[in-house]
Amino acid sequence: MSKIKRTFLFMSIYLTLLHVDYLLKKHGFEYIFDKYTTKYSLENKKTVDETSLQVINQVVKLINTVCRFYPLEAECIQRSLLSYKYIRRVADIEVDMVVGVKKHPFESHAWIELNGMSLTEPEDAIKDFMIILTSKGGIPQ
Repeated sequence: MSKIKRTFLFMSIYLTLLHVDYLLKKHGFEYIFDKYTTKYSLENKKTVDETSLQVINQVVKLINTVCRFYPLEAECIQRSLLSYKYIRRVADIEVDMVVGVKKHPFESHAWIELNGMSLTEPEDAIKDFMIILTSKGGIPQ
C-alpha cells in the first residue's frame, strides 16, 4: 500500500471512528450493527490468498494506529466495526464480526474473524467468551 493511500485511509478511518462513536451514542449498538452488516455485505467475494492477508494485516494495523491517536478511548466494539467495514471495503474479503460474553467476571468483547479464526485478537484472549452475536448469522442458537 502506497504512503499516499495509507495516509488517505488513515484519515478516512479516523473520520469513520468519529461517526461510529456518534452513532453508538445516539442510536446504540443494534442500530449500527444492523446498518454495517447490511451496507457492507459482499456479493462477489474474493478468495483469501497471501496478498489479501497482507492487505487485511495492513488495515488492522492502521486501525489500531488510528485508535491510539483518537482522543477518546476506542474500545473493541469501535475497532471491530472499523475492521469489519474497512477489511470488506479495501480487501473485498468477507469477514465476520463477533460479539461474545463471559460470566465470571462478566465481560463482553467484540472481534473480527475470517473462517472462524480471529484476525483482531489473539486466540487465547477470546477462548473463554461465549459467542452471542455474529454478523453472518445473527444470534447463535
